[in-house]
Amino acid sequence: MIKLKTFIPLLIVLFININHGAIAQNPKYMVHNKTIIVDADTVDWAGVPSNSVCEASHLWIGQGMYKEYWKGPSDLSFTWRAAWHQNTLYFLFMVTDDVISQFNQSYTWLNDCVEIFLDPHNSKGIRKDTVNGKIRLHGYEMHFLPSQPAHCFLHDDQTYFTSKNQDKDFINIWNGKIAVKYTSNGYIMELAFSVPGLKLTKGAKLGFETAVDDDDGNGRKSLLTWTGLQTDFWISMDKYGVLTLQ
Repeated sequence: MIKLKTFIPLLIVLFININHGAIAQNPKYMVHNKTIIVDADTVDWAGVPSNSVCEASHLWIGQGMYKEYWKGPSDLSFTWRAAWHQNTLYFLFMVTDDVISQFNQSYTWLNDCVEIFLDPHNSKGIRKDTVNGKIRLHGYEMHFLPSQPAHCFLHDDQTYFTSKNQDKDFINIWNGKIAVKYTSNGYIMELAFSVPGLKLTKGAKLGFETAVDDDDGNGRKSLLTWTGLQTDFWISMDKYGVLTLQ
């Protein structure tokens, strides 16, 4: 998550993208129909394709983050998978991170953090706007801290303070579950939730972006995104990838 809106000249954006390599445009992922037990055990995910986010082309550059700060896949990289069953979405993140955060930064995204952005109807456009002084959401931004215990942050109309989690709302409103297990080179995070008011059906398409932040003790130094596009993904849903429910 990046809260400051930055305007970058087109030539600079092109220079960054060229140096990162090929950038995928609106990548696609077919979501298998499968029931998952949320316990940070990967055995249920056998046969479900994974997406690897491990290249310099996935780095988001700006706001104090530079390509040189990322030391390669052993510093930060991740794979993710998705599944669905009935009205529940499931996600598995397997994160390589050589230093686990102390989770003492003021804002969630400045710590080690998994971010999920959902456009539930794949409608594109601005993710949220203000009408009569009230925020109206068209999509969701969700933060998950891989702490022990793990914590969830859901509300776009509030600042994502690390000290103010919304775990109860995740459980009671989103029917959410989360499990985290540390590994020798990072952590595993497994999630399940139902988007309020959204009915999942076969063939449905959801806009989707995901990112992982890296804090080695002095605040966020790197951010990897699935699409790898240098966009304001926390504001606009136009360049999200697409999940199709099988």
